[in-house]
Amino acid sequence: GLMGQTAANADIFYATTTPAIVANGAPNHSNTYLLDGVSLDDSPSGGDAKLVPNPDSVEEVVVSTSNYSAEFGKAASLVTQITTKSGTNKFHGSGYEQYQSNSLTARNEFQNFKDPINGYITPYHRNEFGGSFGGPIHKDRTFVFGSWDQVISQTTSTGPVTVEDPAFTSWMTANLPNNLSTSLLSQ
Repeated sequence: GLMGQTAANADIFYATTTPAIVANGAPNHSNTYLLDGVSLDDSPSGGDAKLVPNPDSVEEVVVSTSNYSAEFGKAASLVTQITTKSGTNKFHGSGYEQYQSNSLTARNEFQNFKDPINGYITPYHRNEFGGSFGGPIHKDRTFVFGSWDQVISQTTSTGPVTVEDPAFTSWMTANLPNNLSTSLLSQ
C-alpha cells in the first residue's frame, strides 16, 4: 500500500514524507528511486525520495519488484525509475490550477469562531498552479523542455488547547510553591 503524510502547505505532488511502499516483504527503506538514472534516495532515512518531479514533466514511471538487473543491486524491495520528458520538433505545453478557499471547503467548529484579538474568522486560501512547455531550438538536433509548479497558501491550524484557570494557578502557587509545574504556570 501507499501511505503518505499530508501537509497543508505541501504541493499536491509532495511525496517526500516516506511513502510506505513495500514489496517482497522487505521494509520501505530497501526501496530505490531513480530520476533519469540518478538516485533520489535519502541515505540517512532510506526509502525516501527527496525529489518528486512535477507530473507534467514525467514521461514514464517503471516500478520493478523483482528480477531487476545488477545495476539496482542495493534495492531489496522495489525500484522506481522515473523518466522525464524532453522537447520534440513541435511546440507543446500544459497548464493547471488547483484553488481552495474558505467558501469552497468545509470548516470545523474551531475554524468558524471569530478570533478574539482581531475579530475575524481565520482565512484559508490555497492556490497551486503551474505548467510545462517544450519544443525545438534547432530542428532534429536541440530541444528544450521545462515545467513549473508553485503553491501560494495562507492556512491556519486549529484544535483544542488546554489553558489553566487563574484559580488553579494560584492554588498551585499556594500549595506547591517549589513544584516545577508551578514555576511553569507562574511565568
